[in-house]
Amino acid sequence: MTPSETWEQMKARHAREERACLDRIASDAYCRGQAGAAPSRADRPMQIIYSYAREAGVSVDMLRGGDRTQRACRHRHEVMLRLKEQTDLSLPAIGRLLGGRDHTTIMNGIERAKAKREAAQ
Repeated sequence: MTPSETWEQMKARHAREERACLDRIASDAYCRGQAGAAPSRADRPMQIIYSYAREAGVSVDMLRGGDRTQRACRHRHEVMLRLKEQTDLSLPAIGRLLGGRDHTTIMNGIERAKAKREAAQ
């Protein structure tokens, strides 16, 4: 708790952190084939993030965090593009999933990932 944080703000922050933790556990269990039910539509974005992290050998925290190394950004841009292609999420929603980034950052990342794909072909 920070000195300027109120009790209600602290409760809301803890609830968000708890939901995020439970989302990670459920998505990870589903991706490993340990969950009984298919993911709901709301679980799909996190499943994409976790699947990509496992495929690329990077951590989810790196994809969602503030690391600005070339390696982290390259992987994060690819996740942005996959989320845009495979879901109907808005750019602000993708930004919230990836650490609270602005929609223009998501637009830029998607364009960079597309350019990288085209250059590789």
